Amino acid sequence: MATSNEISSECNDSTLIKLNGSNNIAEDDDYDKKYFYNTKELNLSNYKLLNSPKFHNQLNDLVTLDLSNNNICDLPESICLLKKLEYLIIDDNNIQRISIDLNELEKLKELSISNNGLTELPLNMEKLQKLEILNLSNNKLQSLPNSWAKMNNLLTLDISMNLFIQIPNCLREGMSKLAFLNVSKNRNMNINGVIYSNNLKKFYAKNNGDVDSSFPKWIFSGKFSEIDELNFENTRFRTIKIPINNRKIQLKKLNLQQCKLYDTVIENLLINISSLEHLNIGNKDFMSTGNSFPVLPNSYVLNPEALKTINIAATGLADISKSIEAFTNLTEINIQQNYLSWLPEEICNLKKLQILIISNNNLIMLPKNLGSMISLKILDAANNHLSSLPSSISNLQNLEFMDLYQNYLTEIPKEIENLKNLKALDLELNHFDTDDIVLPISYSNLLYQSRIDKLDRGKGPVINENNSDSITSPSNLSSDTWSSAESIQEELHYNNHAILTEENWENPEDFADDFDPFNPPPIPPPKWETPCVFYENQFNFCPADLHPPRIKDVIAEARANGQLSPPLPIIEGQFDDAD
Repeated sequence: MATSNEISSECNDSTLIKLNGSNNIAEDDDYDKKYFYNTKELNLSNYKLLNSPKFHNQLNDLVTLDLSNNNICDLPESICLLKKLEYLIIDDNNIQRISIDLNELEKLKELSISNNGLTELPLNMEKLQKLEILNLSNNKLQSLPNSWAKMNNLLTLDISMNLFIQIPNCLREGMSKLAFLNVSKNRNMNINGVIYSNNLKKFYAKNNGDVDSSFPKWIFSGKFSEIDELNFENTRFRTIKIPINNRKIQLKKLNLQQCKLYDTVIENLLINISSLEHLNIGNKDFMSTGNSFPVLPNSYVLNPEALKTINIAATGLADISKSIEAFTNLTEINIQQNYLSWLPEEICNLKKLQILIISNNNLIMLPKNLGSMISLKILDAANNHLSSLPSSISNLQNLEFMDLYQNYLTEIPKEIENLKNLKALDLELNHFDTDDIVLPISYSNLLYQSRIDKLDRGKGPVINENNSDSITSPSNLSSDTWSSAESIQEELHYNNHAILTEENWENPEDFADDFDPFNPPPIPPPKWETPCVFYENQFNFCPADLHPPRIKDVIAEARANGQLSPPLPIIEGQFDDAD
């Protein structure tokens, strides 16, 4: 890295730019011809500059200037000499106000001043008639100059992470070509003001918290016929009232995640939208601020065949209607962390579905025709109650990722061997040992690929080769992640090992004559491990999980798995000396 006395940057035409110790571009004639001729780009980011360098006429051809991530407090007047400059990036500095006149940069198309602590802005920037992108995010702004309403060629405006309390007047009165507006992370900002532009395609108002205003009615006022995306994630309105309008808006993406919505509200929204392609009405985590839908609101979607993705995770969903088969072009469904105990067979008619996320539910089985989903690439069914897989799953020849972590499987599903394109697989925390799994592809490699972003998961029980009844917990599994399978096996080891192993009546230690009823040997108290399943979602908790399983079921399962020998037959006269 260059020192503070000499900073260099190599441009697209291999021209070398240097600064001397005072942050001035060198000025001698020979140096001009050698280094500055035809320079188009200059990158001076990440050099810890305290002051912006002084620019001279030698940089007349400069198109892009990047001064981001320094300690610059103000811009020099000499920057206005860069008459051909189109892209100016001064993010991540200490600029609180711009004291120079930027209007002389007549060809400027993009200006980014993010994360600077700006508190005020120049009044006459409306003369920058070629400016298309303006990024003012992460500053301390409370308003924009009214004169900016004349910036009629501006297409993108980002004022997120500031201190705005309402839509600025310049947006209500002008900026007629604005297509993308981002007002996210302006806490409690009232966004119900009318936007003047008729060309709005994207509107972001994410993470604004509890807004003391109603949902922006101007969106459904009939002014906008086509919008690409509306994003209100984690923004909660006091009321949501949609004006009566026979004209539906054509919207591609709608994000209402964690917005404290319920059935009636989402119905009023969806019936006013046509051609919706991506719908996110789920929650990241269920809480008092989250959405709540006991039933998938698919009946409210006007054109179900247009929908491609849907997210309704962690909303208390308990049922999925058979009418889901109407969404013939769905490619992704995320319904994890809900109350679902079954899926309708009609879901298997979604031939274009590529991603099915159903983890953290109460599913006891999968649809028998699951193999009909011929396009399926990702199947995430972790943390359910699955004890088997449908045989048709072997038809999923496009399946690449399958997660069956922490279920009730008692043996390795044979259908997995036929999945030739499988690249990631997790079978841990089921009722069998995974150490010696034989698959066409190394299971350890499949497991590694499935856990790249799930490093907090543990490994299943390990069976000791010297004693099939002895079960040890792996060192990489923490004490607070016991599965129900491990609890049952531990209980079996502690409580039944002594009485269920084969007796040896020829052993003198087993003779009844040596038993002293007045001085019996001490009997250690049984050690119980309460079988409790820890789920990522509170919806999956069941009080029955706190009860120990019936010993009859434990013994039957252990014998079925070959962990216990069958009971010995009773020999006639075996207990004749019991008197």
